[in-house]
Amino acid sequence: MDGTNVKRSTSHTISNYRLGKTIGTGTFSEVKLAIHVLTGIEVAIKILDRQSIANLSAETVKREINILRLLSHPHIVRFYEAIETREKIYIVMEYMNSGELWYYTTRKGRLQEDEARHFFQQDILAKFRPWKKKNLLP
Repeated sequence: MDGTNVKRSTSHTISNYRLGKTIGTGTFSEVKLAIHVLTGIEVAIKILDRQSIANLSAETVKREINILRLLSHPHIVRFYEAIETREKIYIVMEYMNSGELWYYTTRKGRLQEDEARHFFQQDILAKFRPWKKKNLLP
């Protein structure tokens, strides 16, 4: 996150990523689809404007990045890298073309029990499998 090897141009490129369309927005960020120019792999890049997150504090953003670095589970989006510039912070993550579960359930409505069970099991496994008793907080 030191900002080295950051290349910016008018063609909407950051480091080795060519930015594409916006796929999500939030209060403090925007998520864009991007392509890694060397491998052609699609990624999602969360773009945080430093002025917008000034109220959040830099520590909150650093904590989010550190937590993402630690997570490694098949049911959690993979973190690739963070790129920092003077104006923005770019969080590069695995792109999931199926979208978020919340949008899926909103579009589909009530789920059948078997399908709901499948999602519930993934959620529980993602939250509890990587933790050992000694790592849990009281």
